[in-house]
Amino acid sequence: MFFPQLLEKFKKKIIWHIYIFGQNMLWAKVKILHVIDYYFPHEGGAERYCKLLALQHVKDGHKVTILTSDIASKKDKIIRHEVTPEGIEIYRMNSRMLPSRMPYIHGLEEKIREFSDYDLVHAHTPYPTLAWQVTEALRDMNIPLVTTHHCDYTRDKEFDDKYREFARVASKVFVRELFKMSDRIIMSTRAYAETSEEMQGFHRKLRVIPMCSTLPEKPGKVEKENYILFVGRLIWYKGVDHLVNAFSIIHKKHPHMRLKIVGRGPFLDKIKRIGRKRLLKYEDFIEEYLKDEELTETYKKAKVFVLPAYTRRESFGIVLVEAMSHGTPVVVYNIPGPNELVSKSGGGLIADVEDPFDLADKILQLIENEELYDQCREKGIKYVHRNLTPDVIARKTMKVYNSAINSHRKKRKKHGK
Repeated sequence: MFFPQLLEKFKKKIIWHIYIFGQNMLWAKVKILHVIDYYFPHEGGAERYCKLLALQHVKDGHKVTILTSDIASKKDKIIRHEVTPEGIEIYRMNSRMLPSRMPYIHGLEEKIREFSDYDLVHAHTPYPTLAWQVTEALRDMNIPLVTTHHCDYTRDKEFDDKYREFARVASKVFVRELFKMSDRIIMSTRAYAETSEEMQGFHRKLRVIPMCSTLPEKPGKVEKENYILFVGRLIWYKGVDHLVNAFSIIHKKHPHMRLKIVGRGPFLDKIKRIGRKRLLKYEDFIEEYLKDEELTETYKKAKVFVLPAYTRRESFGIVLVEAMSHGTPVVVYNIPGPNELVSKSGGGLIADVEDPFDLADKILQLIENEELYDQCREKGIKYVHRNLTPDVIARKTMKVYNSAINSHRKKRKKHGK
């Protein structure tokens, strides 16, 4: 009597593990060549995504090689080769910056051609220069191509009209040319893909796979501290100035609340100036760097996490995943990408774009409504730990790889190649 009840209780888990075992048996070990402008230790969402994907695929027995720029090198033809303790092979090549801050990697096309025996190339955009170099390298190679389009390449406030137009045209020409060659295109949310100018006409190739993060154990009930948190690069499109302005509204109602900003970047001095106007001391609210264990504690104890990015340069927000995984509700502006993550997860609230008053209102709703706060907290934890772990995302990506390989094979057969 006991055994059938036990079997029924764990039936779904047993079926799932049988399914995964079967998929692993079906999927042969794959040789994957990632091509990405910047890679760890360079910090950024695309770099973290690529690293976690590579680590998980190596762990699953696949061969992973990464071609990237060497930001430390000043010599044109020096290539640094390294193999990480986990077994990821990395080639770092010198690069230089072209107009509109587009990196060009020296010798990339030739290096890609050396890996003609690999099963597929996984390219990472938005940079038009990398898109052009990958397209040129693969033009005469019989190898499947998967592209992850991290975001559209926009330079709204960083350059004058001449360079902005140059960036727009280069992106439209070179990134779309890469998309034509790609067997599959991965984007992190459907909302962003459907509003992307570069993606128009390529939705048949689209596969939506969100980004992942290294997650802690599911957190229990933690004693929260009275601070609102931002973590990320201090650059204009992150909207940290909006958060400082919104916090001044919150502080009038809740004088015990504090603002904590963790990050560095070109916008640091401006944030300090705005903070001084709002009577905030730089030493009290900005931490330029935290160690991993310190950052974990900071996420865990934050009352609310806010990502006030307001342009298409922010297409997802891995920091939102990290905050929700630690049981911290989030607030974002209503832009494609972050809005989909928050609405799907239920882990927070969405404010009107570029409206610090509504941003403050949404933060206040979470602070002042305990029932709403607990609902967002629990939903965020559940969604992230169920859907956004590295093993889940790596498995979905491997499924796309195999689909791309099969599609490429059929395409070549159809054209008699």
